[in-house]
Amino acid sequence: MDPTPYVPLCLDCGAPLRRTRRHAADLTQPALRRYACTATGCGWQGLMPHRRNPGRDDALRRRWWRQAALPVAAAATLGALAAVIVALVPGTAGHGALALVPGASDYGRPLPRRHPLRAAAERALALANRDRPGAPLKALALRHSCAWARPGSNPYRGTVEQALYTAALPPEVVQTIAAEVRAGQIADRLYIDNSGIRGERSGRRFDHHRIAMTYAMTLCVGTRVNFVPGHHELASLYEARDKAGKKVSVMIPDVCGNVSVLGERLRRRPGMPATAVALTTADAGSDVDTVDTLPAVLDWDATARALAVAGQAHAAPEPGTLACALAALALLAAFSAARGRRAPAPAIVPGPPPAAGDRGRR
Repeated sequence: MDPTPYVPLCLDCGAPLRRTRRHAADLTQPALRRYACTATGCGWQGLMPHRRNPGRDDALRRRWWRQAALPVAAAATLGALAAVIVALVPGTAGHGALALVPGASDYGRPLPRRHPLRAAAERALALANRDRPGAPLKALALRHSCAWARPGSNPYRGTVEQALYTAALPPEVVQTIAAEVRAGQIADRLYIDNSGIRGERSGRRFDHHRIAMTYAMTLCVGTRVNFVPGHHELASLYEARDKAGKKVSVMIPDVCGNVSVLGERLRRRPGMPATAVALTTADAGSDVDTVDTLPAVLDWDATARALAVAGQAHAAPEPGTLACALAALALLAAFSAARGRRAPAPAIVPGPPPAAGDRGRR
């Protein structure tokens, strides 16, 4: 379509016309506009139709798309950057970056390259394979922030040794627990539901939001229980102590055989000193102490915070800041679109001759 603007011409001399102020009587004809001749000595003035210029409107639409392209591209780039940061940078996602409905599984995200478990697992497997006959043990894939919702849907396919060495547990702990599993020497039976993990004989409670659990050929730190309401599972508990005397607790559910390292939760009763800890329910409140036997390298929340404080994580805006920036860019794009759609006063084409009463009137 031709973008050349229409130029209204004088019907007396053919010179270009210009818009001029309308008279009060002209308001009864809203489709017409008053024009005056620009030629010297002509003096024609009158009413003519007001028509749009389709070629010029098409050019304006193309110009609006060019104006909106920059903020739209910037918003898309910033959104992709925000998704990468939340998924990969420690401390931005936490355990369970997304709020899942009960019964929904989440297989987590890859563990960040700077997470200390990666190096610790490599060292533990290298030491284990140094004197091991036969095929060497291979490390499991490492992920974080999983939700365990459908027991048995993706059972563990590796060995107990493979899981515990990937969890960077000491060799003496791995060997003791592997021997207990083969011999069926359990320390306790566990009852698992959305409220927690409890020992049936001892009454001990374990943290059900920070489990280092295996599935398929993967170890996921920061796994949480997310069953449908009313569902529960049973598991066997195996325990061993390292050379420093620290106890490590390992859970293997009956339904899937997932090897899981647990952290124990203990509550201090009101008025009791911090050293006197009772094995009871870990209720919320200021009187709660949490004593974690979960190895620090398997504690996703703690290690992510430590990485951020130590400055080892990549500096990046908080997700809230990114959301504000995205909202600002969206408003800018909307403002550009509104300006692009607002057409200026269009040019007109010559219309019929003006009324006789209008000829010569200024």
